[in-house]
Amino acid sequence: MNENQTMTEVTIDPIVTKLAQMNLELSPEVHYRWGTVFSRLEGISLDEAIRVKFDLVKQIEPVLQKMLLEHEQVLFVSKGDLQFKKTVMVLTNLRLLCVDASRKGEPRQPNWAIYYSQIDELKSTVFRHPKFCLKDGMKLSFNDFPKHDRQTLHNVFQDAARRFQEEGLDPEVSQSRENLCGNCFEIVSKQTYECDVCGATFWTPFEFGVRSFLFPPWLSFILRPSRFAYFDLVCYAVVVFSILLSEPKGNPALASGCPESILVRK
Repeated sequence: MNENQTMTEVTIDPIVTKLAQMNLELSPEVHYRWGTVFSRLEGISLDEAIRVKFDLVKQIEPVLQKMLLEHEQVLFVSKGDLQFKKTVMVLTNLRLLCVDASRKGEPRQPNWAIYYSQIDELKSTVFRHPKFCLKDGMKLSFNDFPKHDRQTLHNVFQDAARRFQEEGLDPEVSQSRENLCGNCFEIVSKQTYECDVCGATFWTPFEFGVRSFLFPPWLSFILRPSRFAYFDLVCYAVVVFSILLSEPKGNPALASGCPESILVRK
């Protein structure tokens, strides 16, 4: 099935039966559209493919239980690289959710939400990976995206966005990609660093800048996977020792910043 074809959703019975046969069970508290979350029910290594998808969904399920709105249904789940970080992509009947994750798919912070009214279009890159073009000009390109999921994603998105538009929904937003509180998962408006709902506070760009100036690897430990953070720490140590062992020739300064669109709890 190519990206332009109309998606034929697999009936529920075979999916439920297959999961039961493999002793795989998801929470009834999350409303899944089985035929698109588990869109593959044939082909080579089918059991392995279903188990990989199940493990990914199961890992983020506790986050989904807190993040989803009333009557929100999960249509699609997959994982790719967004801005060089592993990110779980979730399509619901209302919005696109992005959950920062470890290489194994374990959910972390930060998290974002994008209503379909804020997505101009979904394109494919030259390597056939998905790229979302947002109304405020931002572009989100997912790399290292599973081939089968690329085919399903376009159909699920087109159907969900069309239904969203037909309902006449246009929620008020502060930016296309809204930040979600890492504590209660409510939206935290742009240039706001305290959640109005639960009171959780977040690092501001100034606080990031000061701490990164004093100890540059600190930012990596907050925002990047641990393997990159330790690499930065080693590089920093090498630079510091090189400076200490060399003849002084000025006042070197090392600093880095943090994008305003990333919220990390203190």
